[in-house]
Amino acid sequence: MKKILKGLTVIVLFVVACQPASDNVAQKSSASNSYAADTAKSMYAVSYKKAKREMDRYKKVTGKIFGPDSVVRAWTIRSVDLLEAMGMPVEHPIQAKYKYVRIYMGMKKDSTIKLFLTPVEGAKLSHHPPIAGKDVILSGPYDGVEDDEVGEGDGDYLLDFSSPCPTTCP
Repeated sequence: MKKILKGLTVIVLFVVACQPASDNVAQKSSASNSYAADTAKSMYAVSYKKAKREMDRYKKVTGKIFGPDSVVRAWTIRSVDLLEAMGMPVEHPIQAKYKYVRIYMGMKKDSTIKLFLTPVEGAKLSHHPPIAGKDVILSGPYDGVEDDEVGEGDGDYLLDFSSPCPTTCP
């Protein structure tokens, strides 16, 4: 589990660097600007229950517009592609436990689109047809965002991979 969290922390740090911090998160992270401070617990996580609610809302709303069978609700991505996008050498990849991650679409009550990240085991996109694999729901302590307030949690969670443009992009 620690290896998973370390690997995902690298991905989360990339996303976090591109998003503006809320006042609560800024206060919490301003005490220490070191990498070690961000590796203890996931700081950008939401309970599985909340993420599932927001994923279901997205599916319901977009299903009404596009039809329930034509809605893209998630992407399965090779972990090495994420690492390469962050500038990490792919010829000497870190030893990742999971070769794939899945990013799910979600929607808050105010219609803000959200992205949630979770590892996937057993997937194989190069297979014909592709093998979907199974989501790995992270579990344990986390400092996350629940109902837009930073707090501590323990249990099943997904990483909150949200930083929508135009506010976070050039």
